[in-house]
Amino acid sequence: MKKCIDVVSFQHPYPPDYGGVIDVYFKLKALKAAGYAVRLHSYCYGRAADAATLADAADEVFFYSRRTGWKSQFSRRPYIVNSRRSPLLLNRLAGSDAPILFEGLHSCYGIDDPRLAHRIKIVRAHNIEHRYYSGLAQASSWGWRRLFFALEARRLQRYEPVLRHADGIAAVNEVELDYFRTAYPQAEALLLPCFYNDRPTFDSPPGDGDFVLYQGNLSVAENVRAALWIIDRIACRLPEVPFVLAGANPPAKLMRRAAGCGNVTVSANPAPEVLDRLVHEARAHLLLSFQPTGAKLKLLHALRNGAHVIANRPMLEGTGLEGFCFVADEPEELADCLRQAMLQPFGDGPRCLGDRYDNAANIARLDDFIARRISL
Repeated sequence: MKKCIDVVSFQHPYPPDYGGVIDVYFKLKALKAAGYAVRLHSYCYGRAADAATLADAADEVFFYSRRTGWKSQFSRRPYIVNSRRSPLLLNRLAGSDAPILFEGLHSCYGIDDPRLAHRIKIVRAHNIEHRYYSGLAQASSWGWRRLFFALEARRLQRYEPVLRHADGIAAVNEVELDYFRTAYPQAEALLLPCFYNDRPTFDSPPGDGDFVLYQGNLSVAENVRAALWIIDRIACRLPEVPFVLAGANPPAKLMRRAAGCGNVTVSANPAPEVLDRLVHEARAHLLLSFQPTGAKLKLLHALRNGAHVIANRPMLEGTGLEGFCFVADEPEELADCLRQAMLQPFGDGPRCLGDRYDNAANIARLDDFIARRISL
């Protein structure tokens, strides 16, 4: 009999063009390749609800509207959870006996519903969310966004114990694995590194360009902070080196700051194939983070499909990928690493990141967990 699984996603995972949805999309494909019949339940906002785009990733797809707006703010539940509440979704889940994979704390509304008490429930922890939102508050300028992130961090910390209703918590790195293992001993914590496109996009060797690339979702305060820091603290030290900042929805202040710097350009909202080409052609990747939380899909993308990678320690914490990168934290150290990288042709083919970042090996770990729970 074919194995079945229900997956609840916080967002329509196609196109897989930023962190969390990349993990969801390629995890769905890995589940299908491992022989699962996948029923995807996905909230959808800001994207067309087109099930045809997921034909190679799910057998059935159900879309649900997210209840955005001020009314969803008036709740003890976090906004990211309360705005994703759907009685229809819960009714559909209650009509199945398959294991349920909740993608992120965002998607956990109803995990404590008595109708699901007998089900195998796994939560994919994309972050320690209250820490992540605290970091977003610190990265934001004073105003309503900072107040929202600070309030959301407190609500997420209060809500997080709902994870006691999970059978398993799948953490993205070892630091967060230890956190969940200690905080929720009644649920089995397992290490499940991020899923991503682990097949090279191009046949030619990477690094043929003459520029440094920073990539990230530029609508996220943490990434905007990193991009502005690169302009102010790094690009100014290397006026002869072109820098490209690529990502979705860059704010006006970032565009203005880049325009005032002669060696920095912004690639706004690049199509996936355009971003793939930038990643492939960049001579060096500069990847910075100011909070060591969650998955760093852009790091995996650069390492698997790009040339030299320069990263700071928060970007690498818990990943085990330090040996593949130039590692530095201070502006002058980072600039020195970039100078070295720009002078070194990158003649190697795609890096082999080992079983830890192999999609098939990781889905086998998840499959083993489900099989053990079924046998109990």
